[in-house]
Amino acid sequence: MKKISVFILLTLKQSVRDRFFLAVIFLAGFYILLSVFLALLSVGHHAYVLRRISLAGVELLSLLLLCVSITTSFSRERDTRIREVYLTSFSPALYLGGKLLGYILLAFFFLGFCLLACLPVLLFNQAFAFSFLTSFYYLWLKLSLVCGLALFFSVVCSSLFTALISILALYLAAEILPQALVIVTRFGSGFQKDLLELLSLILPRTDLLQSASGSGPEQAVIGFIYCALYLFILWLGSLLVIQKKEY
Repeated sequence: MKKISVFILLTLKQSVRDRFFLAVIFLAGFYILLSVFLALLSVGHHAYVLRRISLAGVELLSLLLLCVSITTSFSRERDTRIREVYLTSFSPALYLGGKLLGYILLAFFFLGFCLLACLPVLLFNQAFAFSFLTSFYYLWLKLSLVCGLALFFSVVCSSLFTALISILALYLAAEILPQALVIVTRFGSGFQKDLLELLSLILPRTDLLQSASGSGPEQAVIGFIYCALYLFILWLGSLLVIQKKEY
């Protein structure tokens, strides 16, 4: 337990010290101010637009931060052979688990910073709603899955660019799949429906990680359990791959 705690803190410390992290923090602050200006342009829907724009910007910046941080970290460790040093002191399971939990913690702290930055803006513009807080919880679950996907593809792919494209492609596919499944169920053929249902078993179910009107604690617990199980599968897949490779 002590070893994995050390590796979690090491991963978090390295990520926070990275210049890219500071650049994303600056962009987040700038975007929050920009969202106020964009919301002023929407007559009659000022509060709703401000909340939606803020959430969309936070999700985009968080996705950028995690994908770039995780893939570049694995690529740098592979090129400098520092991973070999880690694996002499830590088991592959502990190494991957520590990296994954460290980046999930990074997502938590980054979202916490964005939430603290957004709250004064929303309160000042009378746009705050309790659903805004629950949206951050579900967003953290989605970003945790992004950490798992980034971990898996960073281990599988030897190219940084390939890993980034694979992560973003799967994330976009998972976001579009629920709406595509509804459309195909009504208007598509049986083969298209079966294909999308098969994909829904493989891709992350983002519809389980979204705040909806009327959703209660049960939905939050279901989303957390689903996220934990999916992360375990991704961690296990990454472990099997890294054990078969020679570093």
